[in-house]
Amino acid sequence: MSQGYLYINVINEDQQSIPDALIIIYDENNAIYTPSTKLINTKNHIILPCPNISYSLSSSCASCPYSIYTVEVSHPSYHTERIEGVQIFPESTSILDVPMTIKNEEPLRVNHTPIMDHRLYTGGSNNA
Repeated sequence: MSQGYLYINVINEDQQSIPDALIIIYDENNAIYTPSTKLINTKNHIILPCPNISYSLSSSCASCPYSIYTVEVSHPSYHTERIEGVQIFPESTSILDVPMTIKNEEPLRVNHTPIMDHRLYTGGSNNA
């Protein structure tokens, strides 16, 4: 197993950082990672397990060359955001901007954002 890095930037509608957001990260088996809120909106990265980098270097490898995570971000003043399909590649940093919507008088809701599967190509072929 290798490791990849995730930088999460939690922002409001004015692109300003939201302090003290609660982050929960789920892998495909629903294992939970809860990074310290001190890592959010800083230059620090969250370290997450992912497949060995050799999977991404071989066109004959049937294994997915990245790990897939779901990131849930909540804060008492904002609607919860749930981003599904976050892709973490080995020895690389993924950047995830999470814009949050203020609650105002509305009831709490969870906004779902799916990220589609990555389609990787090798050589000059465009076969998927």
